[in-house]
Amino acid sequence: FPTRRSSDLGAQFMRQIRASMPLVRDVPTNEYIQSLGNKLALASGKVSELDFSFFVINDIAINAFAIPGGYVGVNIGLIDAMSREEQLAGVIAHEVAHVTQRHHARAFAIGNQYSIRTAATILAAILIGQASAEAGQAALAAGMAATQQSAINFTRTNEIEADRIGIEILSNAQYNPTAMAESFAILRRKNRLNTSSGALQYLRTHPLDNNRIAEAKDRANSKTVITDTPQTDFQIFKARLAVLATEDKGQLLRTFEAKSEQNPTAETIYGIALLHAEANRYEQALSYLNKLGEIAKNHPVAELLRAEVLEEQGDLDGSQAVLVALHEEDPLRFSVVEKLTDL
Repeated sequence: FPTRRSSDLGAQFMRQIRASMPLVRDVPTNEYIQSLGNKLALASGKVSELDFSFFVINDIAINAFAIPGGYVGVNIGLIDAMSREEQLAGVIAHEVAHVTQRHHARAFAIGNQYSIRTAATILAAILIGQASAEAGQAALAAGMAATQQSAINFTRTNEIEADRIGIEILSNAQYNPTAMAESFAILRRKNRLNTSSGALQYLRTHPLDNNRIAEAKDRANSKTVITDTPQTDFQIFKARLAVLATEDKGQLLRTFEAKSEQNPTAETIYGIALLHAEANRYEQALSYLNKLGEIAKNHPVAELLRAEVLEEQGDLDGSQAVLVALHEEDPLRFSVVEKLTDL
C-alpha cells in the first residue's frame, strides 16, 4: 500500500460509487452542494492542496462520508434531517476536516503490511451501510483481522479533531459555529426515534457521545456567533430534492400545501411550483413562482424553472429572455448555460 497514493485509491472508489450508488444527477442540486462544499473547503485553508468534490446520494438513510482525494458524499436522508443550512454545513465541515487532516488516508497507511485489499476493506467499513448495514458488517467480518480492525479504531479516534477543525471551518465560512452541536443533537434525536435495529448509519462510523457534544458546544461558544445565515437557497434545495426523491408526488404536494397554508416558505412554495410543472400544470406553476418572487426575487433556481415552464408553453422568446438575464447575472452557472445551449 505505501507505493500507492491514498488519493488514487479514493478515485478508484469514487468510480465504483458512481457506477453502483444512486447519485443525484440533477444539475441545480449538484450546483448547490458543490457551492456549499467549496465555501467550506476554502474556509479550511487547504483548498490549494485538495480538489474537493461534493455529491448527493438518493438514499433516505441518514449518512454522510468522506474518502481520500477530497470526495464527500451526503445522503438525501441526512439533508432532510437538517432544518437550516448551517446545520448541514456543520456535517460537511466535519467531513472536510477528515479529508484535510488525512484521517482516512493515515488509517490506510498504518504499517507497511497493509495491502490494497486491506485498504479497500477499511474504506468499505468507513462507507458501511451505504448498500446495507448487513453488507457492511459482512465486509468487516470477512476481510479484517484484529490488526486491521485497529485501523478503523484509529480513524474513530480522530472524530474529536474533525469536530475541532470543523468548527474552525464553520466560523471561517461565516456560519454559526454552534451549528455542529445542533447537527449532533438532531442526529441523536433521530437515532432515538429510529425504529430499525442498530444505530443510524452515520453514527456507526461517527460515534457520538455526551462528551463530544459538550466539547463541540464549548468550542463553539468561544467563537463569534453568526445569526443571520440566509436560508432561501437551502430551502429551495431541500424542496427540489424532496420532489426528485419522492415516490408519491400527490402526497408530497398535499404536504407542501398544508405546510404552506400555515407558514408559506421558499421551500413549500417552490416545491408546489415544481410539482405543478412536472404535472404539466403550467399556469399553476407560474402562479406559485410569482408568489415565490415576493419572498426571493429572481432566485436563479426558481427562474430556471420559470424558463422551462415558458418553453413548455411554447413561449421560446420569454424563456430565452429569462435565461439571458440569469446568464448576465452569473455567467458561470452551468445549469443556465446548459439550458441556453439546448433552447
